[in-house]
Amino acid sequence: MPKLGIAIIGAGMIGTVHRRAALLAGAEVRGVAASSPQRAREAAQSWNVPRAYRNIEEVV
Repeated sequence: MPKLGIAIIGAGMIGTVHRRAALLAGAEVRGVAASSPQRAREAAQSWNVPRAYRNIEEVV
């Protein structure tokens, strides 16, 4: 059975909490969107996530 793939919206403290919860639940974090494209890239790199979204519209 394939893992549930999710994107995290927000890369601050609560984003980190949601990421940890998702990983503990067995999900795969496939992307992150943040307050700016640069912050999303930084979070994606830090979290070893393959996709940094420029804005929330790209996630949907």
